[in-house]
Amino acid sequence: MYTVCGVLNPSSLSTERLIIFKNLKKVSHKFVSRYIGLITFFLLISSGSTFAQKKLPFLTPGAQYLWPTKASHYMSSSFGETRPDHFHAALDIKTWGRRGYPVYATRSGILWRLRTGPTGYGNAVYLRHKDGSYSVYAHLEDFIPKIRHLVDSLRMINYKFDFDKYVSKYDIHFKQGDVIGYTGSSGIGPPHLHFELRTPEEHPFNPLLTNLKVQDHIAPIFRALSVEPLHANSLVRGKKEIYTRRVKRTGKRSYSFGTIHVNGAVGIGTAVYDKSDRVHNVYAAYQLILKRGDSVYFHSRVDSFSYNNTDQLNLDRVYPLLRKDHEGYQRLYIHDGNTLPFYVKTKNRGIINLPSGTYHFTILASDYFNNTSRATFTLVVGKPEHKATIAQDKPVINPVSLVENDSPIPPANLNHWFWSDNWFSPSSQIHHLKLIPDGEHHESEITYNLNGDPVGIPIRNDKKIILKLNNNDESILYRIYPGEKRVLRTPDQLATASFSATSVYDTLSVIFNHRIHNHKPALYLLPDDEPMHHDVTISYLLGDNLKSLHHLAFYTYNRHNHKYQYLNSKRKGDELQGEVGEFGFYYILQDTTKPGISHPHIYKRFDGKWVASVDLSDNLSGIDFNRVRFYINGVRGIAEYNPESHKLIYYRPHFSPKKMNNLKIVAHDMVNNQATATFDVKH
Repeated sequence: MYTVCGVLNPSSLSTERLIIFKNLKKVSHKFVSRYIGLITFFLLISSGSTFAQKKLPFLTPGAQYLWPTKASHYMSSSFGETRPDHFHAALDIKTWGRRGYPVYATRSGILWRLRTGPTGYGNAVYLRHKDGSYSVYAHLEDFIPKIRHLVDSLRMINYKFDFDKYVSKYDIHFKQGDVIGYTGSSGIGPPHLHFELRTPEEHPFNPLLTNLKVQDHIAPIFRALSVEPLHANSLVRGKKEIYTRRVKRTGKRSYSFGTIHVNGAVGIGTAVYDKSDRVHNVYAAYQLILKRGDSVYFHSRVDSFSYNNTDQLNLDRVYPLLRKDHEGYQRLYIHDGNTLPFYVKTKNRGIINLPSGTYHFTILASDYFNNTSRATFTLVVGKPEHKATIAQDKPVINPVSLVENDSPIPPANLNHWFWSDNWFSPSSQIHHLKLIPDGEHHESEITYNLNGDPVGIPIRNDKKIILKLNNNDESILYRIYPGEKRVLRTPDQLATASFSATSVYDTLSVIFNHRIHNHKPALYLLPDDEPMHHDVTISYLLGDNLKSLHHLAFYTYNRHNHKYQYLNSKRKGDELQGEVGEFGFYYILQDTTKPGISHPHIYKRFDGKWVASVDLSDNLSGIDFNRVRFYINGVRGIAEYNPESHKLIYYRPHFSPKKMNNLKIVAHDMVNNQATATFDVKH
């Protein structure tokens, strides 16, 4: 149902609801006006459609936005989609794989900010409008000459490619419809236009909240359901793990996930995508509702957010599935620490915790244009599962053997346990477990007999607890609290992990230690299925076998592309430090290979300007593009690096090559291996 300022639009109602609406018109206008909000809510609950669209109070009366390009009137991505560690803040507009379409100012405004760089937004223009709001145009191939001259003059001061300046003092204004640049693929991804609108507080908001529209008559499509055990006594199909199930289509806009047996409190998530007319791209759903009968458990609608909490995507999504499989399941409950503004209505924060019985649920997914799909599922709720037995004596148990000494895997496969904020469930290998509060008396120990059953162990609030497993192996469990700084040290004092006051979203239990991997240390900070809010600093004291080595750094291993990824690292004496943005494993590796420089070429760019290029690549740690220098005939230019194509471009205003040209390139990788190459090139 589409509403404008709280008033029902009869054309959007079904036949049955249209009859209701017509009957309502017979009631006095005063009565309808007074109770229209209640009527709208009733229809929402019964149909799953939207509330009144969010108002934009900062907008000047009558303000209209112009579609910013004639490349197409189709989206390749929608507002609020899943991105690595953040929400997509814009509409991406299709350019059909081509570059060079004019980009127009969506409203009149002053040139506020300019950016260039090899990643992120690439070439980007920011305009500030009369009402204080902003529009952003990113991934441009180039700016118009007036902007290009300003950018070049500022970049030539230090020859830096990575450029980000506020430029309102130059008092450059554009009228609505003026060309400001040309579409491209700078920064990241294939050619498209990233079109972003921001409030006066610089909070991105959905451009479809304005007069801008696209053709969309296709309802969202459900793919899968997830069910998470949320309490220590919860089970999903007899296990303490996240369960996923693919959907069965039952009609044009109806789906079923069947019946699922659970015990205790659970959280529901769903993988659902949207489409629009005449394009194959898939988008995020705009609105999600979870309800049982007429009772709404959860209702979210993605209109706007703050850049200060955009990384809470990792709480809004089912993070373990997002990290492991890149699957964007959206949680239909509010996770601890989540302060996003999307949640219109929840019951018990969306958590389902019901007595034994059978319950039928419905999920409604809508796009911005009120195309709605419906999925149903049934929960058969049993009694909460039994707690782990506290041992009265110490039985004789065959311990699980430790992993090999050169493996980075922690003892007892701790990364394969199910971890929650205040409880955990050991793997089936573990039959005997002891919690020993550090520094307290022996009488405070708690010993559990598990027998390999899927049980939840509640975690005490001691800041440090020793886990003794199968009478054979020990790990230390640390409690990390938001708002508190904390430094963890391994028992041998070789490694530390320094948490800031904002490193975690909510209270978290972590395990920190190290192992030897291929004769080099591998640190681990677990659980790796929980998101990290802000970076943690790790360090390792290098032993005699490592302290004499140069070009060492921390790396993570990307299991999707099977490559090591460099972590920001620095050497301080015999200590190696690194900044990590997620829990997991961190390997110390040596990179002694210089960057590769090859295939010099001089040519005219699409706009008729002369440039030169070389292929620039690195085998492990990556190119430090801020240190690259590029000279032609002894004259330095701006070195523009494209990490996707591994091309290094020489750019200088008014560059004109000679018949024979000497190219010199000096490049460093992230661990300071330097390569120098010279070429003589004809044009």
